[in-house]
Amino acid sequence: MHSVLSERLDPFRLRRVLEITDFSPNPPRFALLAVFLMIRDDARAYSRRRLLRRILAGVPGLGKDEHDAIWNAARERELLLRRIALLNASRDLFKYWHIIHVPLAQTMYITMSLHIGVALMTGYL
Repeated sequence: MHSVLSERLDPFRLRRVLEITDFSPNPPRFALLAVFLMIRDDARAYSRRRLLRRILAGVPGLGKDEHDAIWNAARERELLLRRIALLNASRDLFKYWHIIHVPLAQTMYITMSLHIGVALMTGYL
């Protein structure tokens, strides 16, 4: 994917395309912040795509097939970087959910066992 871009673009345009398609230069450390940044990134997607089209339109001698190949490679890179960020944020959120959920589930099982034991001892069953 990166080779498709580097083969057909000069270094200046390549750097600009890579900057446009990056999700974030510094990934956030907090999961909720990553989710917020992804929502913000979605809101800015249209302007990034328009800028990318403007950069590609300025490349001399670029045919439609090459334009489409570069466009698809840049979009694929952008989507993969966003998926990586989303998966990292989801992993962190799941870790926090698991830390809270396991003790609550254990408490529920103990309470259920006590409830059944009391019901059996008092003759309700």
